[in-house]
Amino acid sequence: MRWLAILFLLLGIVLMVGGIFLALGMGALVLGVVFLLIGIGLLFWQTVRLETQDRSKQALPELKELEDKIGETLPPLRPAGIAHLEGRKVDVLTEGEFLPPGTPVKVVKVLGNKIIVQELRAKER
Repeated sequence: MRWLAILFLLLGIVLMVGGIFLALGMGALVLGVVFLLIGIGLLFWQTVRLETQDRSKQALPELKELEDKIGETLPPLRPAGIAHLEGRKVDVLTEGEFLPPGTPVKVVKVLGNKIIVQELRAKER
């Protein structure tokens, strides 16, 4: 898209110079100004437009390593709270269930900065 803005800027400059010095007429001068304004507008638009890529589903690298790790809840999870995982306290979420303090949990997925845990059943321990 940047190349299109540059093309409009160059065409605008060429037409303006042609309109002024080469006697191509007032039409070329006006068209040159229009192209120049379009080129400037495109460059401005590229700098202020919003990023369209959704990164909310991508796990943060430092949290991605917690996937499949086992820990335990500190306060109760209702359904959010804090768990002790890999020697550090982290904010976690359950998939809706309430868990009492001291419940063994396993990280099932990491979405962005959200760490989703499930209760670790007796047979999984």
